Amino acid sequence: MDSVSLNLPGVSGVVSKIQVFPEDVRKVLADGVSTLRIVALVLDSDDNPIPDKVVNFEVENNLGTIDKASITAALTDAAGNPNPDAGKAFATLTSIADTVDRYPRIIATSGDRVGYSEDSSIVFLGVEMKLSAEADTIRVGEQVQINVSLKEATSKVA
Repeated sequence: MDSVSLNLPGVSGVVSKIQVFPEDVRKVLADGVSTLRIVALVLDSDDNPIPDKVVNFEVENNLGTIDKASITAALTDAAGNPNPDAGKAFATLTSIADTVDRYPRIIATSGDRVGYSEDSSIVFLGVEMKLSAEADTIRVGEQVQINVSLKEATSKVA
């Protein structure tokens, strides 16, 4: 009896690499509340996306906070159509508060594979806040106008 081997391209399920990048916005204010979405694309050795893999996230040097884990998306949607997010895990990154620009580096792991965001691919823009009042002295019960100015520290754009 003869045997025939058939090698079909597809997903091996073995994680070969993880690409880490911001979804669309790569710059946000370093105000401690601004967020951006991070993507970890999990691929096999043939660059096929791998679904249903747990991805753990962290931020180097505590330059922000990020969701701890996510699961990569399925290859198809409920109707069987190709899923554009196949093999992607998403996490929300929250900026730190700082007066200087910061460049957080994201680490994503799945199994024994590790992926890193590229240096300077994410920027937290330092901010400066200034308060001023119309009067030097304010008495109890007295109304006074207080002006608040928030600017991006490097460009000075409000």
